[in-house]
Amino acid sequence: MQFLDAIHDGVSAGPVFNLRVSNHPDYEQRYVQSYDLSIRGSKKVLKMPIVVISNKYNISHNELTLAHFQNAKVPIVGEVTMGINGNVTDLYFSGGGPKMLRICFTGAEARQADGSKLIGVGVQPDIQVSPTREDIRNNVDAIKRAARQYVESLIQQYNP
Repeated sequence: MQFLDAIHDGVSAGPVFNLRVSNHPDYEQRYVQSYDLSIRGSKKVLKMPIVVISNKYNISHNELTLAHFQNAKVPIVGEVTMGINGNVTDLYFSGGGPKMLRICFTGAEARQADGSKLIGVGVQPDIQVSPTREDIRNNVDAIKRAARQYVESLIQQYNP
């Protein structure tokens, strides 16, 4: 996150991250420990337009990082992320060995800074671009091309 500190001169609200300390059948009665993931920038040192790139394979910590950039008003170009984040909780039954039963589930809750859902929804890019079959056949990185075109258009606005 040091890069984000260097380009942002205010406070960027971080995604909401709640870690379940204990579970309860009634979702509202579970006990959670909340973490403040806000970032406080020091000074803006980069004086040119930037974007960050996303794709459908971005998961977990990468999604939280993208959410930080989005909250700092850095445009995201690419695809909607997978919407899978949080830590993994494992439960083991019947001891060890081949008859052991293992159950895994996400033990944390991650949300956008505004409280909206992130799990199952993903980070929504500001400029949505997906590669076509033709792009893949021709080895063209459509997301990178779109990001470059967007940055070039922003540079033209600043330097007509």
